[in-house]
Amino acid sequence: MANDTSADVFARALRGATSNDSTPASSSPHHPSSNGLGGFLVCLDVPVGTEFGVDYEVFRTGTAFRGVKFLPLGLHLVVFRARDQRHGVRQGFFLNVTRSAQLIVREWSAEKEELGPPRAGLNLEHLERAVLSFQLDSGLGAYPMQHYRTWTRLTKFVSGSVLQRCGVEYGALILPGDSDPLSVAEGQEDTSVAPFFPDLPRTVRFTPLLQKRKKQSAQLSASERTQYHFDRSTRLEELLAHEFDGRWEELVGEFQLAFVVFLQLSSLAALEQWKQFVSLLSACDRALHTQLPLFRAFLKTFQTQLAQVPEDFFEDASTGDNFLRPCFESLFELLGDADAPPQLERHARQLRELVQTRFRLDASALGSEEFAPVVVPEAELMAALSLQSDGGRASDEAAEDRANAAIAAAFLRG
Repeated sequence: MANDTSADVFARALRGATSNDSTPASSSPHHPSSNGLGGFLVCLDVPVGTEFGVDYEVFRTGTAFRGVKFLPLGLHLVVFRARDQRHGVRQGFFLNVTRSAQLIVREWSAEKEELGPPRAGLNLEHLERAVLSFQLDSGLGAYPMQHYRTWTRLTKFVSGSVLQRCGVEYGALILPGDSDPLSVAEGQEDTSVAPFFPDLPRTVRFTPLLQKRKKQSAQLSASERTQYHFDRSTRLEELLAHEFDGRWEELVGEFQLAFVVFLQLSSLAALEQWKQFVSLLSACDRALHTQLPLFRAFLKTFQTQLAQVPEDFFEDASTGDNFLRPCFESLFELLGDADAPPQLERHARQLRELVQTRFRLDASALGSEEFAPVVVPEAELMAALSLQSDGGRASDEAAEDRANAAIAAAFLRG
């Protein structure tokens, strides 16, 4: 045994990985030791100098590049950009490694300049034998394990059902897509029918978070309406019930999906969705108590995400003019309340420390009067709400819009 070469050890491991698994699993399903050899991603005919990345590491391909070996079990995001499109958009696709020694094959299309499914007629069995007999080993780069823990934290809840709800299948090419500020602001739902062509790139279709629920809102009393707009717990519960099948893991999964698509594909649509999630979850008071597992996962994910963005993230125009700063103020105010769940205290403290050290936002800046809530006199608020009855309720929708505008104006005057 002591005289075995690395090839002998590798061959024995391959034989064990491809046989029926009769040994107990390792202590953690996400630990590399429990994954055996992992999967193999073979990429054929990729031009030299192509931008290529898997999960959290991106590089330029060399002359010997044939793919990546030792992919850990689970979800991975592969991104690429053609050599001659250094200022063009990245594309990507998700893959799921379900067993050790699994072979996934992609082939470069010179015509489309993309890494897509292999051409018909390619002998995959022959290719698999070549991989398992080390014929391609010199061209397969090892998976960058130094980023694996960060990747699993960023994507822990991104499941197949999360991808499917967002119109993404494993292996389907993804384009960044652009945000539509007008439709986002108005809460419009995309009702268009997207034809399905498995080999064509598509954009991620995120869940509309700001969709108006006019009928329900019209039935609320003045105090209930005020509560609805200031404590977003009711909206969060609506989303969980109607969009995420009552499963908070699905909501957090889409929150994570939006971030990695923004981070790796520079998707403005994904950035907008991520911002909406942050805004919503930073303004939920009652739900901190009723959705404790959700907010524990949110705080842990949010901290990991913020550790990946540049230190000048708050100064970048693409983030929406310091959008995150008032969100932090609102979130830390809720978490610092005497009635806040003690189970979230440690996560809140770690998040605050990260914000203060990495982005140089001190506690006084986060709690400054610039973002303090404005108290609107009850009479002024009621007068604004009474606009709903103007014009004999000829148009409920128009009346609601006028009422909302009047409320906003009253707040600004304060």
